[in-house]
Amino acid sequence: MRRRGFTLIELVVAMAILLVLIYMAFASFSFVSALSKSNQNREAVLEDMSTVLDQLTKELRQTVTMNQKVTSTGITSSQGVDLPVPNSVGRGLTAILSGSPQPGYVQTSQHYLFGHADDTAASDSRTILRFYTQGDDGGVYRISYTLGVPSGGGISQAYWPDRSYQPCEVWYTREKWTDAGGKDGVIDVPGELSPVVSSQPVTGQVITNFTVIRPAWSEKVIQIVIEAMVKDASGKSGKITRMAQVTLRQ
Repeated sequence: MRRRGFTLIELVVAMAILLVLIYMAFASFSFVSALSKSNQNREAVLEDMSTVLDQLTKELRQTVTMNQKVTSTGITSSQGVDLPVPNSVGRGLTAILSGSPQPGYVQTSQHYLFGHADDTAASDSRTILRFYTQGDDGGVYRISYTLGVPSGGGISQAYWPDRSYQPCEVWYTREKWTDAGGKDGVIDVPGELSPVVSSQPVTGQVITNFTVIRPAWSEKVIQIVIEAMVKDASGKSGKITRMAQVTLRQ
C-alpha cells in the first residue's frame, strides 16, 4: 500500500500555525520580561523614597531650638526649623528653580535652572528643608536637604520616565555649629558652621519633586511629600507619591 505524504497546502498551514505559536511565546516572554523590569525599577524608586523619608523623620525628631540670625540688623528668632518658614505655602522644586522650564513643561533638550546655593531664606536658595539637631557628641548640627542634579549633568532626557519632568537627586548637607564668637547662641559669624557632609546624594536621579510644608494650624508639624516617575510594562509613565508627617519635639 502506497503511503501518502503532506500536501503543499498542509505544510504551509502547519508552518503558519508554528509561526503563530512561536510569536505568541516570544510576545509572552517579552511582556513578562518588561513587567519584571518595571517592577524592579519601581521597587528601586520606592527604596530611594523610603530612604529619604526614614532619614528625614529620624533627624527631625531630634530637632533642637536654635537662635538664628535672620536679618542684617541682628534680629533673631528661636526655632528648630528655619526653612521652610512657619505658615508658608511650603518649599518644593518650583521654589528653587530660577526660571523656565517648570515641572511638566520641559521640552526636548531643556533642563531645570536652579537658583544659587546660598543660606539666605529670603533669596533664591536651593535649600528646601533646613533644621538643627543635637548630635551624639552633644554638639549642634545644621541639616540641609536640597533637590538638584549632579554638577556634571543628569541622565539623558531620552531615558527619563517622563520627558516633561526632569529626574533629580536629593542632596544632604550636615554642618557643625561652633559658636565661634559674635552673639552668643546665634549663627551670625562666618566660620561658625564647619561642613561635615557637603551635598552628598541620598537618592539616585529618580525624584521629580520634593516638597516640605509647615501648615498654618501648627508650627510644630512638618509635612513632607516626595514624588517620582516610573514606567509600567507598556512603557507609559506613572507618578509615585510618598508622604510623611512629623511633629517636632521643640
